Amino acid sequence: RIARDLAAWKRTLQERWLDGYWISRTEVTIGEYLEFLNDSDSLAAADYGELKRTFVRVPRELIIEDAKGYPICKPFWSRSDGRYVTDADTRRPVKDMSCEDADAYCRWLSARSGGRWTYRLPTEDEWEKAARGVDGRSYPWGDASEPSFWKSERAHSLPDVHFDVHAHPSYEPVDRLTRDESPFGVCDTAGNVLEWCVGGPVGAAPNRRPW
Repeated sequence: RIARDLAAWKRTLQERWLDGYWISRTEVTIGEYLEFLNDSDSLAAADYGELKRTFVRVPRELIIEDAKGYPICKPFWSRSDGRYVTDADTRRPVKDMSCEDADAYCRWLSARSGGRWTYRLPTEDEWEKAARGVDGRSYPWGDASEPSFWKSERAHSLPDVHFDVHAHPSYEPVDRLTRDESPFGVCDTAGNVLEWCVGGPVGAAPNRRPW
């Protein structure tokens, strides 16, 4: 099933032109997201999500409530004096939020800029160009046809090549020294956390988002 779906999403190799754009060098950090989450408008949305037990805007996981068998969300961050707090290193990338949360964060950044900038998630093409450069390299640090060219010491990732959905690896701060840097200076395009994009993969359902 997974192999068939991935084959349907695979795109043929082609050249594409992208207009100029800016993209952040690092992933959004926990500290940056906390500032957004504790803004009054974001807290209002979070209060509504808490009432509905969906915990919108708050990093969370979906669980099944044993008593009734209903799916609910469990927040990873707690509240203190009406504001969300976490013991996690605020320099680490934020994770465990939805693409709608990421969109809301971008709208918040745009509003704070006073009309000078418009922030949004990148398209899949924009993310790929930022990660692979204009030469379409396989990895941020170069190109090779053989799988052995993957260098685990260059990107922070799971130690095993077989992805384990139950694994909980630690995520490193975005300001650490790293060799996982693209030709444009964008960090962690092969490691750390997955990143939401806008638009849908080729052949996917309309409500799916690439990451």
